[in-house]
Amino acid sequence: MNRLLTLLSVIGVSLAFNFANAKPIFGGPEWEKVTIPEAKCGRGADYTIFIRKHSTSKLLVEFMGGGACWNKQSCVTLPITWVYPMVELSSFSVLTSETNTANPFPEHTNVYLPYCTGDVFTGDRVSVYDGMTIYHYGYRNVLLTLKYLKEKNIIAFDQVSDLIVWGASAGAIGALTHAKNVADYVPADAKKTLISDSPGLHFGPTFWNKFDADAKRDFKMAFSGVQLDVDFNDGFVARKIGPVLDYYREWNIGFLYSLRDRIMSWFFGEISKKDHEALLLGPEGLPAIAKTKPNVHVWLNNSDIHRFLLTSKLSQSQSLDGEKAIEFAAEVYRCQPTFPDATRPEK
Repeated sequence: MNRLLTLLSVIGVSLAFNFANAKPIFGGPEWEKVTIPEAKCGRGADYTIFIRKHSTSKLLVEFMGGGACWNKQSCVTLPITWVYPMVELSSFSVLTSETNTANPFPEHTNVYLPYCTGDVFTGDRVSVYDGMTIYHYGYRNVLLTLKYLKEKNIIAFDQVSDLIVWGASAGAIGALTHAKNVADYVPADAKKTLISDSPGLHFGPTFWNKFDADAKRDFKMAFSGVQLDVDFNDGFVARKIGPVLDYYREWNIGFLYSLRDRIMSWFFGEISKKDHEALLLGPEGLPAIAKTKPNVHVWLNNSDIHRFLLTSKLSQSQSLDGEKAIEFAAEVYRCQPTFPDATRPEK
């Protein structure tokens, strides 16, 4: 209970502040709200997304972040994630902001996928926690969204030659899991960039114990789609990331981390911030694995901050070698294809 309450003070208050200060987007810079048939938020309400159109050849898909839940307490009683329809925000992140001059992708059409299912975009189930029904439809919602946008020609996927998929926190897992699903809709030779901001992946041995068998089944299904063979007896997920990076060999990939991420260490990861740093920098941590993959880049910040590309202030945070987070995102995007002779991964 103490751990849960402390977490609420860290991220719940932040979420509440953002929602309380939300302003209507309609009448502003061309954001369109689209309701996706058959898709649902955690409490059963309709799932809606937001679109702002610019170039037809450039597409940026953003996965919203915001915690996770696994029982009635974490989903509803003392919520550490959002299980209701998305409120209308005036801006979504640095990478989709029209007012932030540092945004390196101002010409891209934006598709913003809200997160309201508590399952880091991996769920395809209905769970009942002490009489409370929660629709963990995160994975299903993404597939339904892409299919609907294609069928209704809301997004001309066949015209996309430049694709960016990104997310922070839970959205970082969503981006990593669904980048291949988005790419299935665009031409095979499109330029592809994947940016994952603070995805965790360096957790303690008890990390998976909080999730029930149905949740683990969904994780297994979603992760196996990108060649991640998750071991539920080992929270150190990053040690299994090599095949995932091989699967995404046609992508420019960037990961952003803080060494002692306070959310992904002591609460969700159930390890100390010091132990998180040790796992991150060790021989099986993602930075070490990325060194063997020319298309993969890792940005490390010497702090306990969680997420860097959601606000202008944090996007100016610097890596160990002085590069700002927003500069890193732009640099990953500018990279030339590393494997011009690569064959397309099997789906």
